[in-house]
Amino acid sequence: MIEGITSFEFHNPVAFWLIIPLGIGLLGGAGAYFIKKACPPDTFLFMGVREYANLSWSRWRHNIPVLIRFFGLLLLVLALADVTRSYVTSVERVKKQRIIKALDVSGSMWDWPKQPPYSSINCNRNDRQFKRIYGACRALHRMVDEAESASKSADSGNEHLISILVFAYRSAVVSYPTNNYAGLRKKIDLIEFYTYGPSSHGLGLGTAINGVIWNMYLMALDRNFKNEPGFVFLSENDKEWIARALNPASADSPSILSDELRNKLMRIREELRDTVFIVFTDAVVQYLTIQMYSEQHGFPFSIERELKLAELLELPVFFISTDEFYPELKELARRTGYGSVDAGTRGDFLVAKPEGDFINLQDLMSVILKYRFALTTPIEVVYRESYAEVLVMLALTLIATSVIWKKTFPGSLTELE
Repeated sequence: MIEGITSFEFHNPVAFWLIIPLGIGLLGGAGAYFIKKACPPDTFLFMGVREYANLSWSRWRHNIPVLIRFFGLLLLVLALADVTRSYVTSVERVKKQRIIKALDVSGSMWDWPKQPPYSSINCNRNDRQFKRIYGACRALHRMVDEAESASKSADSGNEHLISILVFAYRSAVVSYPTNNYAGLRKKIDLIEFYTYGPSSHGLGLGTAINGVIWNMYLMALDRNFKNEPGFVFLSENDKEWIARALNPASADSPSILSDELRNKLMRIREELRDTVFIVFTDAVVQYLTIQMYSEQHGFPFSIERELKLAELLELPVFFISTDEFYPELKELARRTGYGSVDAGTRGDFLVAKPEGDFINLQDLMSVILKYRFALTTPIEVVYRESYAEVLVMLALTLIATSVIWKKTFPGSLTELE
């Protein structure tokens, strides 16, 4: 914590104006009294030093309580005015995170095209029968648990937000960004995976990663499209141009963006420091390669272009695969985000081990979140320290002292005149 500028002020300045009449009255009265009573007359100018000192002290000691009471009342007025010391400090606070997670719910999650023994598969019913599904569901619950744990020390309204999308041929939103962790757990348990049964999720057959990443962008930039206060506004026209830039049939992504839109996106970089994309899939390299450089499933986007946009926005994108390692996708993912790779602020392509029902999916999720939840941001905090209590105690002490003084040294100066 770094302390900044310090200033003194009156929190209740109206009371401060009482000092003026108090000062005029007491100083005027005390001054006249001192001139009249405390100054030795000319006849005493020829006295000896010792006699002169004794006489002066005899006169002055009867006026000391006046001074003490004056300063006591002055301190009371200052206490009423509430003299405060204000100072600004820079402190590190945990940065509120938005975790946008996309889960593959396609048929290959249960070894399609084999016929599953159930007409419906979700995270709360018979998921234990399928390794990938079980591991993915446990990883989602781990994500919610760790977000809730990391948010316990956060200020109210600063809890980490989680959003979940599911995808196959099409994608759907399970939850928009929320800190309702209990509600998220219930929604996770109801996530449906593709089967041939009548209660299947209805998202079709396929794994359109390019489509779900576009929807993740729409969710991440929703506050910009809505023109929320404090965020750079993106119009519908801006959205169309961003979509064009992600089309592999268009010109190179950076060159198709206008200077104005590019400047907006550069300003949005800092706003997206709170956001991370996590895509969970079991898609094989051959399937990913098709979407990497060309449009697929009717979505005019390529994964390569989408990751280039993430690189421009310095938005980290993580892929967690339960199938094959894809070095090309890993290289592109690690260029997203910002900072050094070891800092955990860049994206990556991670592969889960099949041992133990893909139990290390939870560990991979924890590794990503550990870095995200450790990120801090400096904020300025204004602290106010009141001296009213101290001033009241000092004032009462001085007033009590004046009373004791007068009782201890009684007498009149008239006998000395």
